[in-house]
Amino acid sequence: MENITITGNIGSVTTTEVKGKTITKFGVAVRYSYKDTDSKWANGTFWYNCVLWREHKGIVKGAYITVSGDMKRREYDDKVFADLNVNSLDFPPMKQDKREMSQDDVPF
Repeated sequence: MENITITGNIGSVTTTEVKGKTITKFGVAVRYSYKDTDSKWANGTFWYNCVLWREHKGIVKGAYITVSGDMKRREYDDKVFADLNVNSLDFPPMKQDKREMSQDDVPF
């Protein structure tokens, strides 16, 4: 496992209880840019599946979050998944994107 830090927007959030312990599972969408086959800039989104071994009221869909933890990468049906066991989290102020965004750009 490797320790990483990511910043992005929270997608779905679920809270469950196992043996009296609260577990919060949530997705974090991280946007990135890359050059496509025509050497033009394109945007993409990568989702991280995060697990926090407690409840946290600030974890709500759409919130901007920075998460650090141990990542485990797995593949299934030619798709790559990243599972992140959360060690710490923070809610930084939302960064202003200078590009214009449409509804299609929102990752959730």
